[in-house]
Amino acid sequence: SLSCISVFLGKTMVLFLGWWLSSSSLNGLCCLWKELGGFNEESMVPLGLYAGQLALNWAWTPILFGAHKIGWGLVDLLLTSDAATATTVTWYHVNKKAAYLMFSYLDNKNKKQS
Repeated sequence: SLSCISVFLGKTMVLFLGWWLSSSSLNGLCCLWKELGGFNEESMVPLGLYAGQLALNWAWTPILFGAHKIGWGLVDLLLTSDAATATTVTWYHVNKKAAYLMFSYLDNKNKKQS
């Protein structure tokens, strides 16, 4: 039916958008990784923040669409936005190009909340 198709397309768009934004931030991660020389003591906070926001981002779809937990989905979305903002600010102090690649990710997170 038409409602099943719209639900499928909605989920597909969410997954595609998540992948697109993750790939953009992955480019920033590569810049940061190169700048800091891989995983070491200096890179633990910037890379740890990135890993945290990425895990929160990936958790949003199963929470909202799989478990149908709208409240927990909102909590995850807010935590993801905070973690992505902290990641971007931290990256900016290490490599501005890496931080700029996170801007589209942050802009989309703000659009989801409004």
